[in-house]
Amino acid sequence: MKFRQLVLAAFLAGVFSTTHAMDMLTLQRVVPLPNLMQLSMQQAQTLQLTVPQQATLKQWAMQHLPAQDQLATEIVRLENVLREQILAGASAANVSQTAQALEVPRAALIEIRRQCVAQLRQVLTPAQWQQVLQQVADKVPMPATAPMMKMLPQ
Repeated sequence: MKFRQLVLAAFLAGVFSTTHAMDMLTLQRVVPLPNLMQLSMQQAQTLQLTVPQQATLKQWAMQHLPAQDQLATEIVRLENVLREQILAGASAANVSQTAQALEVPRAALIEIRRQCVAQLRQVLTPAQWQQVLQQVADKVPMPATAPMMKMLPQ
């Protein structure tokens, strides 16, 4: 068991080191809020962003990307610890402690996304902001959820 944990830790350390950007699928999974800054920067031409707007958004993104990656990495690490604890039969108290610890980086990552929206609303014109919202509505369908009881065999 310890060997498996060491191998997993080494693998995660290499994959999620701070020198590598968090892969987008993992980032979307750990914080299911659209990355509007990335979307806005990718759609700069469509949004008709001015050079000063692009520079401001790029500067904001560069300042916040490292923290976002670190938080997402910590969320993944804690989720793995939580999974291992549950599978190993850890006590409810240990599992609860890890679950509570998981909320700290998750809340911080959500706060970065909130700040991102505030920054975009400040930099973009109202028309550009509406275009971003429309692009999100077009590209990011809300996942349909089914009550768990309906998933159980009858």
